Amino acid sequence: MKNSELNKYPKYKHSGVEWIGEIPEHWELKELKYVTKINPSQKNYLFDKDLIICAPDAGAAKRAKAYCQYFQTDMVVCYKYREEANKVKELKVIGNVEGKDVLIVDDLIDTAGTLCKCADVLMQKGAKSVHAAITHPILSGNAYENIINSTLENLFVTNSIPLKNENCEKIRTIDVTSLFGSVIKNIENNSSISGNFLI
Repeated sequence: MKNSELNKYPKYKHSGVEWIGEIPEHWELKELKYVTKINPSQKNYLFDKDLIICAPDAGAAKRAKAYCQYFQTDMVVCYKYREEANKVKELKVIGNVEGKDVLIVDDLIDTAGTLCKCADVLMQKGAKSVHAAITHPILSGNAYENIINSTLENLFVTNSIPLKNENCEKIRTIDVTSLFGSVIKNIENNSSISGNFLI
């Protein structure tokens, strides 16, 4: 964060603080590459040639494309029509997921309603398995219940936001401590931080 932007944080204005680090919504973490390498002995984590990336909506296509380039695979998109916030009336898949291990990628997850519906539709379209990698886990309302009862096999999130329920077996947390350390070190050394992120 630039010095001029510290005005957003008046309590730090005269504290000697020169900059504040934060994780913007759209930072896609390279640490999420470990969704394919967490435990090679468990088939659920091995996507290999069957991996395909899914954008949960058209707005997430750029993000999904970055993951496609990183994992060297293809992409599908879920088209959704909302009646109101957090309520999807219609959801369709653009692309072929038959026999594929699908990885849905997004910047944040709130109630998980849309994500779980997307997973259900992908399974109905013939996906072998559905997983999700989300940067920021807000997880409000019935989110945990939705995830537990969904067809999602795994939900990978970072610890940018503490989980309210750490006992959900489907949720896997990726620690971003080392990422923050690397970014802070690079900033102090006037080095680039872009290598830490996909976008």
